[in-house]
Amino acid sequence: DDTSQPLITLPFGHASQEIVNLFLCGKAVTNVFDGDMDMGGDYKLKGISSRTQVGFLTLLESHNYLTVGRYLKEPEYPIWVLGSDSHYTVLFSLDRAVQDESEREKREKEVRKIFDEHD
Repeated sequence: DDTSQPLITLPFGHASQEIVNLFLCGKAVTNVFDGDMDMGGDYKLKGISSRTQVGFLTLLESHNYLTVGRYLKEPEYPIWVLGSDSHYTVLFSLDRAVQDESEREKREKEVRKIFDEHD
């Protein structure tokens, strides 16, 4: 969203979130939430527009710095790029069944969806 910011950050040469998103979904958007977020007026934050083939998880979410959307958490294939504060790692499984949701997970997702609609 901000073309004045570099895609590779100094001094250590870390990839920005925009370049990671470009690799994952084909668009260099700044955020990892699902869809766009209207901030009022003509200001809109751009996020991930659809489910990706390869997912993304980050340590920053556990620190409540951001929330990764379902499009990145639930990719088409069981492959995820894991972001930490200093490096990236790839996690994958040869068994696609690892992505299957339990009944409890399905109920929790439905409850969260209803809650988010009224939040």
